[in-house]
Amino acid sequence: MTTAEEQPESYEPSAEEIAQMRGATSDEALAVDKLILRECLPHWRKVAMVVAKLFNEFESTFAHLPLAYIQARMQELEDAGAVEIAGDVWAMRHSEIRLVEPRK
Repeated sequence: MTTAEEQPESYEPSAEEIAQMRGATSDEALAVDKLILRECLPHWRKVAMVVAKLFNEFESTFAHLPLAYIQARMQELEDAGAVEIAGDVWAMRHSEIRLVEPRK
């Protein structure tokens, strides 16, 4: 049995961050999705690595959106079948992401 101390730390977006994310346009969502997919590979990468690689560009382009928006979009991309996530995307250092291999 896993104790609470052994659980990876998971981030919970604040109500303000959630409101900011809900205010994002569909064009902004698509642009962030493109950034994420550009950094994903067919093999597993830490979510924290992908977020770190996107940080500067995201901050300069989408300063009005919280960084947590990247993780929210990762979940949407997984729901759409574009990526696969192992673990909890909100526990960045303890989760991984990869592109879904196209079916042949």
